[in-house]
Amino acid sequence: RLLNKGSISYSELILDIPLAEGTITQHLNIMKKADLLAPAVLEDGSVGYKLNKEVYQTCAEAGRRQLRVAGLTRRLGKVG
Repeated sequence: RLLNKGSISYSELILDIPLAEGTITQHLNIMKKADLLAPAVLEDGSVGYKLNKEVYQTCAEAGRRQLRVAGLTRRLGKVG
């Protein structure tokens, strides 16, 4: 949802996450420290979150590389 909308409220962000609010807050703080999330002023004037798409793309590509390496390693019989 955040990726598609650009910025959303805290309540909208946590809507579909089946975790305790404290756990979500901890994860959001980690994402802020990693520069994945930043504060955003929403249309109604309230403060929400926006995704740093450049950092997101970098993280997503690193994850895809790791999955490719893991898959190749398994196929070669070096893991598992």
